[in-house]
Amino acid sequence: MSGNPRKIIKQFTLAVILSLYPVWFLYSENIQRLYFRQTFTPALIIIVFAAFFFCLLKFISTSKFKVSNIEIVVPLVSIILFTYGHIFNTLRSQSASLGSLVHHRYIIIIYLVVILFVIYMFSKLETGNRVSSVLLLFLIVLNVFPFVSIVSYKLKFTSHNVQVSSFSAISPPDGNSHDPDIFYIILDMYPSEKVFAEILRYNNKPFIDSLIKLGFFVQPDAKSNYPRTLLSLASSLNMEYIHDEKNLINREITMEGINSKLQNNKVSQFLKNRGYTYYLFDGGYGLKFQYDKNEKLISLKKSFLRRLNLNTADNDFLGLFVNTSILQIVEYKLTFASAKTHRQQIKNVINILPKLANQPDKKFVFAHIMSPHPPFVFGKDGEDVNIISHATINRKIPFLNQVTYINREIISLLKKMIAIKNEREKVIILQGDHGSRVLPTINKYDKNQKWIMEQFGILNAVYRTDSNYFTLAKEFSKNTPVNTFRKIFNSYFSSNIPVLPDRQYYTDFSTPLKFIQVE
Repeated sequence: MSGNPRKIIKQFTLAVILSLYPVWFLYSENIQRLYFRQTFTPALIIIVFAAFFFCLLKFISTSKFKVSNIEIVVPLVSIILFTYGHIFNTLRSQSASLGSLVHHRYIIIIYLVVILFVIYMFSKLETGNRVSSVLLLFLIVLNVFPFVSIVSYKLKFTSHNVQVSSFSAISPPDGNSHDPDIFYIILDMYPSEKVFAEILRYNNKPFIDSLIKLGFFVQPDAKSNYPRTLLSLASSLNMEYIHDEKNLINREITMEGINSKLQNNKVSQFLKNRGYTYYLFDGGYGLKFQYDKNEKLISLKKSFLRRLNLNTADNDFLGLFVNTSILQIVEYKLTFASAKTHRQQIKNVINILPKLANQPDKKFVFAHIMSPHPPFVFGKDGEDVNIISHATINRKIPFLNQVTYINREIISLLKKMIAIKNEREKVIILQGDHGSRVLPTINKYDKNQKWIMEQFGILNAVYRTDSNYFTLAKEFSKNTPVNTFRKIFNSYFSSNIPVLPDRQYYTDFSTPLKFIQVE
């Protein structure tokens, strides 16, 4: 590359910034249901591409074939490539009329021709002429619109957090050596016994019987309070509903505010104040290590590919970005690579939990196991499945295969944990965060639809060393996750926290902060 270094740096910076339009546009269109940090990986992908393409064009321009206005060409090509999926998906929706023409191998040729045409046209233009100036202004305005929308949204809600009328603080008495170890194990998307029997037509009774034999009380028709992971966990770990129940469309609630409540949840604060060590698995949903002296991060296998679980609907911006961009062509290869990491992550949690149970310190362990939630990476015997996506039309068979595997692993895990004696009682809470999503949904809410019942029905099982089945049944026969820790704390620590009415609030993925009371 030759030329004025300052001018080149200015061109490079402008080219990269203007290339980020696809990320800002997607984020601004879905801002209510996303976190800003979810834009980091897609933004990095575009930055790397724009930097590489800029250098390539600069190198080409040293020859006789000179490309002018590279700071315009790079973002134009980036926008063309990273909106590829929009065009392809639109054409595919018309596949009945277009027939066999809708294939990547044909569409990509058209895109390459368009890109080469753009490069060729700019090789003929002088820098700073009227056409290039207009295009540069167009690209700047194009980026400004979504960015202004994002900033205005953030400023509007910066001072707001989730306002809830429940207790605002707990002052627990000093801890003592007789406090129990508490294990909160979430099996993501694990449905209730009723859902298994009536909707999935699957006999899950052997698993339930095994839990009961181990000393667990299992609610046969348990329900979650919310049908989404973030909402459900923020509610259960704060022991309260995440919105003002009199204002079901509270526009002061933001995803960032709910996430903040999850990070600084009241259950962990209560227990840390009582002298508990808070063990948190790196790789679970939403929670981050706070570097508190009473927190210990259980670090699992770290990998960039862990971020590429593209079919996880609760955290789906990267998948959305891939699906609407040129990366759609290699989506299968990306998910294939991430499946190995996903499998190992689940196995690591299962292998480490018994070791934690053997630790002598007083502990609260939160373990979020991303199974049987998609991606479906285990067969019924635990064999590797390359990857079967969240969007698979017939999801019932791969879902139930993964259930069969995880059932066996969980029973083995619980047997090991219960058998370990460390002179401390144990409380083990085994819950689904929301129900399964095998049945197809409709856009309009209807509480009488079976798919609504399926999304709320969850596994909810409790084990206590000091209690038998009938004692637990009396205490937890009517219990949703919002009250689980209220009852545990009242029982062990005499906290006298009032029990809330057990209710369910529906919300869909397009409007996650619009709540509809189901029961």
